[in-house]
Amino acid sequence: MSFLTCLIFALVATIYTLAQDYPVPHHGNIQVHDPTIIQVKETYYLFKGSPSIEYFKAQDLSGPWSQVGTVLNGPSIIADKASTQRPWAPTIVQNNGSFYCLYAVTKEGTRNSSIGIATSATMQPGSWTDHGALINTGSGPLSDISPYTQSNAIDPSAMVDPADGKPWLTFGATGQIFGRCL
Repeated sequence: MSFLTCLIFALVATIYTLAQDYPVPHHGNIQVHDPTIIQVKETYYLFKGSPSIEYFKAQDLSGPWSQVGTVLNGPSIIADKASTQRPWAPTIVQNNGSFYCLYAVTKEGTRNSSIGIATSATMQPGSWTDHGALINTGSGPLSDISPYTQSNAIDPSAMVDPADGKPWLTFGATGQIFGRCL
C-alpha cells in the first residue's frame, strides 16, 4: 500500500471518528441567526435576531418550536442607529424574578452601535418594555468615555455570577471584549 493510500485511509478513519464524537446538527422547524435559549421551569425559550426580536417556545430542545411573540413592539426606541428595524444578537438572562433581553443595533461597517435592553416580569407577549440604549459607541450618551471610545457595542452576552448573584455584560468586536457589571 502506498503512503498516499495509507494517508487517505487514515484521514477517512479520522473523519469517521470525529463524526461519531460530534453530533450532527438538528434540523428543526425554524432557522435562527444569533440564537439564545433560556429554560424556564419545563419550557425552553429561543430568541432570535429579527425585526422586533421574535421568540419561540418548546418543551424539548429538539422542538418543535412554536412562536410566542416579539420582545419589541416595532423598531427599537434607540435613536440614530441604522438597524433599529432589525435588532440582532439578543441574549436573555433571568435575575431576581425579571427577564432581561439585551440586543444590538448598529450602522453596518461603523462603530455607531448600541446595546439596548428590554425587560419583562413574565415573558408573556406584550409584557416587554424597551428601555433603549444601555451602552453607546460612535454616538449617543456616554459614547465619548472609555471604554466606549475603544469598543463597539455589539454582540452582547449576559450572565449572573452564581457565586455572588452579580450580573455581568460582555460585548465587543475586533478581538476586544469589555465587561461591565449591570
